[in-house]
Amino acid sequence: MPMDEPFYGWSDKKASVKLKGSVMTMQIKLRKAVETDWPAILEVANASVPESPRENQQWLSNRMRFDQTGYTRRHYVALDAATGKVIGYGAVEGGQETGRYRLFIVMPPDRLTTDAGDLLYNQLIADLSALRASSIWAREAARDTALLSFLSQHGFQETSRFPLPDGGVEVVVMERKLE
Repeated sequence: MPMDEPFYGWSDKKASVKLKGSVMTMQIKLRKAVETDWPAILEVANASVPESPRENQQWLSNRMRFDQTGYTRRHYVALDAATGKVIGYGAVEGGQETGRYRLFIVMPPDRLTTDAGDLLYNQLIADLSALRASSIWAREAARDTALLSFLSQHGFQETSRFPLPDGGVEVVVMERKLE
């Protein structure tokens, strides 16, 4: 499939999400993110990192202003197939370094640790392969332990850790070399 065509596909996986002692099985659909998805993506960000609504809004503003004329981005929303509700967002964005891409995965921890997180991540890795990427990196708040664990399980190594100057929030930078 050419990269400029929308990706619309039903996953052949079912994600089991444990909610308050019960197990709910849902089918997940991935599609390319579109402009009208931004409000739902912000809702997912606020559900994923509820202690940071101001930072989530700033993050969203940065994503919305991404320069797609000079740089490469592939981004998707994960949807609950039954309801059509956005349950996750994932993106890779290329910058000034050729072959090096930044990864963003936004999904509540209870969904990230199911097949829903892997489905989104695997789509992004397939895109990186098509882009001939050499490495992928992420910068996340140290308190986002579920996402940091997810990245570690997918081969990412911590490369640095530091407090942000504007609020003292500690962040972790992780990277994975690609073949």
